[in-house]
Amino acid sequence: MDAFLNDFWRFDGTYWTWISGSSTVGSSGKYGSKGVPDLSNDPPARIGAISWVDSTNNLYLFGGGKYLNGYYSNYYNDLWKFDGKYWTWIA
Repeated sequence: MDAFLNDFWRFDGTYWTWISGSSTVGSSGKYGSKGVPDLSNDPPARIGAISWVDSTNNLYLFGGGKYLNGYYSNYYNDLWKFDGKYWTWIA
């Protein structure tokens, strides 16, 4: 069984700290309203996404796929922003 999560952790050089995400395998996340930051927003579980951090330490997450029974079953074409507190579905 493939077990993908959408958990997000921070490592400070000594300790790992959970930041956001679900402990539910294959979570479908919560998109909320496009462009609106919200504590309940949560990107879906995925594999193969790309991420980067901008000059103001916002994390961006793009794409990836849903992996089910050994195959990609869905490809994401979504962009998310995490500002340290809120996820925002950008596009």
